[in-house]
Amino acid sequence: MKNILLPTSAAVLIATVAFAKDTENSNSASPTAITPTNFPGVVVDIANHAGDPVNKAYNVVGELDLAADTSYILDRHLFVVDDGVLDIEEGAVIRSQPATATQAPGNIFVTKDGRIEAQGALDNPIIFTTAMDVSGNRWNGTKAFLDATPHTSPLELSKGLWGALTVCGEAPVNMGTVDTGTPGEGFMEGVPSDYTEMNVANTASAASPSGSYDPRIVYGGHLPNDDSGFIEYVSIRYSGNVESSDNEVQGLTLGGVGFGTKLEYIEIFGSEDDGIEVFGGTASIRNLVIVGQDDDGFDGDHGWIGYAQDVLVLNSFGSWNSDHAVELDGDDTGDYYPDGSKGDDDNVVPDGRPFANAHLANFTCIGISVTDGTYPGGQDTAIRFRRGFGGSFKNSIIAEFQDSTVNNEGLEIDNTAGGITNYQDSKTPSQGAHINFVTLAGYQTVQSGERANRGELVVAGTTWWNVANNTTTGVAEDSHSSELAIMANSTDWSTGNVVVNPYFGKSYGGALGDNGGVTLADIRAGTFNPVPDPQATAAWGNTVSLGNTFFVERSYRGAFEPVANGTTLWTTGWTALNKAGIIVSSN
Repeated sequence: MKNILLPTSAAVLIATVAFAKDTENSNSASPTAITPTNFPGVVVDIANHAGDPVNKAYNVVGELDLAADTSYILDRHLFVVDDGVLDIEEGAVIRSQPATATQAPGNIFVTKDGRIEAQGALDNPIIFTTAMDVSGNRWNGTKAFLDATPHTSPLELSKGLWGALTVCGEAPVNMGTVDTGTPGEGFMEGVPSDYTEMNVANTASAASPSGSYDPRIVYGGHLPNDDSGFIEYVSIRYSGNVESSDNEVQGLTLGGVGFGTKLEYIEIFGSEDDGIEVFGGTASIRNLVIVGQDDDGFDGDHGWIGYAQDVLVLNSFGSWNSDHAVELDGDDTGDYYPDGSKGDDDNVVPDGRPFANAHLANFTCIGISVTDGTYPGGQDTAIRFRRGFGGSFKNSIIAEFQDSTVNNEGLEIDNTAGGITNYQDSKTPSQGAHINFVTLAGYQTVQSGERANRGELVVAGTTWWNVANNTTTGVAEDSHSSELAIMANSTDWSTGNVVVNPYFGKSYGGALGDNGGVTLADIRAGTFNPVPDPQATAAWGNTVSLGNTFFVERSYRGAFEPVANGTTLWTTGWTALNKAGIIVSSN
C-alpha cells in the first residue's frame, strides 16, 4: 500500500498554473490559479520535458484537493508523483484542454508512487471532460465550453477532445527488458516518445535500448495487492487525444494496478481508442459502462490477473468503428522475432509469467441490430481471446453482433500465445540457452485454444442472440475447435452457452414479442433498455457458479437484473448515457 504524505510546508513557486478554477456556468470568468497559498502543502512544479520545452508537465506532490461541485481547467500533462495524492470530491468537473500543433492536451497520470482518490456520488458524479470551446479551440475564457453543462446535459457522443486518465501501479506484469532493462516493467502508452529519452537522473540499464527515460511513465512491480487509491462514480468522456501514431490513450488506462485499488461505477463515454485497457496487474472492476469507443470496449493484456463484474459495453455506437466488445490477450506483443527486429513486439519475459488468468462475469455486450438498417462498419467478433489468455467469461449476454452483409461471429479463440509462442524453438544458440518456459511457469500449454480444451479458459453460462446467423456454429468463429466445443456444450466447463432471445426492454408481465429496446432506433428515441424480460428465464435464468470471493453470485446473466417495471437501473443518475437520454432510467 502506498504511503500518503501529510501536507507539508514545502512549496515550489510556479510560473504558470496546473489548473484554472471556475464554476460550471461561468464560462467567461477569469480562472484562479492553484498555488501553494490556495492549497496549503501542495507542491505543483513544472517538470523537465526535453521534447516539449513550451508545454512542460506538472508534478503534484503532497495532497491536491479538487473541491466538490467545482470546475477545473487542465492545460497539459499532470503527474501525481512521490507519494502525492490527487483528491477529487463529488461533483468536481475536470476539464482538460485538447492538443494543438504546439500544445499538449490535458492528460492525467497517476504514477506508481502516486495515488488517486476520486469519490463521486450516485447523484453527483465526478466528470472528466473536454475544455474545448464552442469554436473547437482550447478554452481561453472568452467563449462558452463546448460541453457547457455536463452534469445535466452532456455533449453528444464524441471522442479525442482531450487526453485521458492513466493509473500506474506496482502489481506484476509480464513485460520483458526492452523498456527499462528490468523484467516486469514497461513504459505506459499515450505519452510522447521523448519521455523515454529524457535526460534525467534515473537511467535505464545498459541492456535497455531506450537509454535514459522518465521514471514517471513506468508501470509494473511485485505487489499484487498494490493500492493506487479509488475511483468511484466517475464519468470519463470524449477522451483519447493522440499525440503520436501507434501510441494511443484509452478512456481509462490501468498499468500494473493492484487488487487493493477500488474501481467501481466508472463510465467511458466516447474514446479515440479502447474504452478501458488493463496492462497486466491485478486490477478488479465493478459496474463499468463503456460506450462509443473507436477500438475495443474492454481490453486486457500483459498478464492481467484480475476480475470484472457488471459491465455494459455498447459497441459500434457512433459514426466511427468499434472493434471487439471484449478482447483479452496474454500479452500484447504480437509474434516472437528472435532477432529482435520488431523491437517492443518482443517485450515479454521468456517464461511468460504471470500468465493471464482474468475472470469476467455478468457482462452485457450489445452491438448494432440488423433490424435497424444502419451499420457503421468495423465491428468485429464480439468476444476474442488470444495470445495465451486464460481465465473465464461467465453468466453474460451477447447480442446484436450481426448485419445484412457481414456475419460477425460471437466467440473467437485464437490458438496462439503471442510473444512467447515460439520462444523456445526460435531462440538460437547465439542468443543463449533455451528456456522451457511452459514447464517453468507450471502450465502444460500457453496457447489459448489449448488452454480452453484443458479447462484453463472457460466460457460458460452465456447467452448469445442475433449473433451471426443465430446458430451455435455461427456464433463460434472456429479459429480453433474449442469454440465449437464451447457452443456445443460438449464439456462440463462450458455448460449453459445458449442461443436464446433475452427480449430486452419488454414490459413485465406482457406477452413475449420480438427483441426490442436495443436497436439504434431505440437509442435515438431514448428507449434503449438492456434489461431482459423477467419472463425470458431460458435466456438469463441458468447461471454457473463464479467461485471467487470478489464476485457476487447472481441469479441471472448479464449486467442487469430482470426485474419488474419501475426498478431503477444502476446506470441511472451518474452516467452520461443516462443524462443524455440514451438509456432508460428504470425498467
